[in-house]
Amino acid sequence: ALLLNSQPLAAELMISHAWAEDIDECSEALMLHFARYKIMEATACWFCVFSMYQPGEIITIQEQLALDPFGRVLSTMSQSAFDDARGMVVIHTSASEVYERLWCVFEIGKATLDGVPAKAACSFAYIVAQSSRSKESLQVLTEHARCSVPEDEGRIRELMMSEFGGAEMLNQMIWDFRLAMMRQMGYELRDGGWHAIPNTSFYRKGKNASAELL
Repeated sequence: ALLLNSQPLAAELMISHAWAEDIDECSEALMLHFARYKIMEATACWFCVFSMYQPGEIITIQEQLALDPFGRVLSTMSQSAFDDARGMVVIHTSASEVYERLWCVFEIGKATLDGVPAKAACSFAYIVAQSSRSKESLQVLTEHARCSVPEDEGRIRELMMSEFGGAEMLNQMIWDFRLAMMRQMGYELRDGGWHAIPNTSFYRKGKNASAELL
């Protein structure tokens, strides 16, 4: 990020994601999100892919995590005024389940606690895959989410206990977030399943909706 900005910028939008996602769907999800909410390209985004030093030969990922970058970003953002271009966005793609990543469910819960609004950014493949799924399919047991690095997992589980008193409160936060996500995507419950509301959703315009608006 500092290659583009010689001086650090205060984050306006934090991006949460699963590393196993499809990169093309990730890009598409962000384009759809930016187009729908008319977010300017100059918006200062905190995306760990670019905002944390990944190679590791100068400073390791673990050394950076010890500085609590996610918590600091959310804490700083919680002191700001919010609109559709500010807050946190959680990327959803069909290639991986973001709620299986412990970092992501913790970040959603932490943002909620800190008063930072969180929205979902979804690829077209992810959106259409939700059709006819049951309401119960939105339930997430955060105690089953995992980290690829055992040290991270232990640290986050300690934070879950101190911040939320365990998984139950966080599970409810994720449930509420996912219900809002379905409404955001233009779905409604009918006959026990999720169905698209005709002519009401930005996303129903199709896969190239973002290109039409940019």
